[in-house]
Amino acid sequence: MSMAIPLCLGDLRIGGMLILGLPDEQHISSVLGMLDDLSAIVALVLRNSFLFERQEQIIRERTVELKDSNEQLQIELTERKRVEEEILTLNQELEKRVEERTADLQKKSEELEESRTALMEIVADLKEKSGELERANDPGRKPDFR
Repeated sequence: MSMAIPLCLGDLRIGGMLILGLPDEQHISSVLGMLDDLSAIVALVLRNSFLFERQEQIIRERTVELKDSNEQLQIELTERKRVEEEILTLNQELEKRVEERTADLQKKSEELEESRTALMEIVADLKEKSGELERANDPGRKPDFR
């Protein structure tokens, strides 16, 4: 004797179980009770197995996505570090150039101040000499014979 038993979880039929070589009718009711209990357990195991396989597939897919994302982040991080180092180098070069130009401007400013002072002294001397010449050339001036 043989029998087909559906494997169901609630209203969801997920498979079937074919039983071959059942005992005589005298023991069939006890065997059917055990098979009914067993079918619910087998259905649950099959469902969990399917869910586990699906979960494993999702984990594999997500792992690949995360690995790709991590590789991209590593590339971006490496590029950022390179750019930061380049910016640091450029800033150091710029600071050095600013210091050099500041020192050059300070030197030129000092030279200009020295030139201005010398020019002011020359102008003062010229004014003094010009005044002396005017006094010497003044026709109404009395000669100084000392």
